[in-house]
Amino acid sequence: MATVAAPFVIEPMTSADLGAAVACLESLTDRREDYIPWPRIKSVEDLRVRLARDHHESGSHWYIAREPRNGGLVGFAGFDPAAASEASEIYLDGPVVWRDTRRHGIGGALLDAVTEAAHERLGAVSIRAGVGEANESGAAFLESRGFVLMEVRRTLVCRDSHHRHIEPPEGVAIVTPADRDELMACHRLLAASVAPGAAPPLAELEAGAMDRRTILQMATAGVEALAFGRACSDPLEETAWIEELTATSFARGAVESALLGSLVNASFAEPRVRQVHSELVTPPGIDPRQLSIYEGMGFRHERTDLGYVRPA
Repeated sequence: MATVAAPFVIEPMTSADLGAAVACLESLTDRREDYIPWPRIKSVEDLRVRLARDHHESGSHWYIAREPRNGGLVGFAGFDPAAASEASEIYLDGPVVWRDTRRHGIGGALLDAVTEAAHERLGAVSIRAGVGEANESGAAFLESRGFVLMEVRRTLVCRDSHHRHIEPPEGVAIVTPADRDELMACHRLLAASVAPGAAPPLAELEAGAMDRRTILQMATAGVEALAFGRACSDPLEETAWIEELTATSFARGAVESALLGSLVNASFAEPRVRQVHSELVTPPGIDPRQLSIYEGMGFRHERTDLGYVRPA
């Protein structure tokens, strides 16, 4: 059912609106901080793929603001339940609003529509959102709507594919987990290193060991894992992502560096991979401990995003 944010109408997006939504985002590309109104979608093409996928797989999780006199699309927003770390939360995409129609309550009305839909369909109790660090107006909008800054995400990129010759400390070996016992050792390390319930399930590691696009490596000095790393490649995007780099407290530093170097080497050895990305996530005001380790491996800071949360 459509609702009104005078003089605009808020209604579910249909497949006929996809082109106009992409054009709306393209209209903002003259300013970098507006171009990326949320951190998970990096380009107009990313948006095009997401919109088409969501409509094909599960129906619309997207809403539009329409100008009632001519029916033109002036803004949109959506949510992605698949991106959430818990079933009770969703991740907000947008809102994106044409510049000359801002400050008319459209962004707030789109946010309300998305929140209501997520609560009714999925029982969501919290909603996450993100903006680029330079997007001061976007951050102010979220804070005015009750969002609280929760985390800072730094995206790091390495485009230097030369082989890294890094020896682990004496007595430490870097290997690919070869059996279930070694995967269980990696899982124990992860479970002890992150917040309760945040570690990936053992079945996910077992699936990764069978996936040609996933690289699993561990640093070991015996039967237990000292550090664990995971990278995933996407040959269509010529990109690999370092998704895990975790170490016990007494294995930080040299062991982490050796493991990261090994993951980077293995990632660039994959066909068509031309760059390796990673994200360092910290609470506000805390510098990431591993930043110098990544910089030592040739990673450079690409962008910083702010993560917000509020009840749905």
